[in-house]
Amino acid sequence: MTINRPAGSGLPTVYSRPRDDGVALEVPLALDSWEAGGHRDQLRLNKFLAHAKDIALPLIEQLDDPLALRLDVGLAPDKDLLTQRDLDNYARPLAKHLAQASGRRFASLSANLS
Repeated sequence: MTINRPAGSGLPTVYSRPRDDGVALEVPLALDSWEAGGHRDQLRLNKFLAHAKDIALPLIEQLDDPLALRLDVGLAPDKDLLTQRDLDNYARPLAKHLAQASGRRFASLSANLS
């Protein structure tokens, strides 16, 4: 659950995370990248973001504000959950890209790793 205090209200606004089954993406998840534009990490990230946008934009257009985004990241059984698994580096570029593409902001963002 994400809690946000709107300016001037003095009371917190509480958002619950999305509860539906979501949509499975067909392109591997990509970490945020600070490499040059043609670097393979940037190319991988751009491919992932373009795919996610193609799937998410029609869904976003059907929803009223406030918007919430949930990202569930599944790892292979042989991967350690606690080693180099910075969820913010998966979720931040996705939320930023979808917000820019849709012209709307997300009130809540949650990410889960399993």
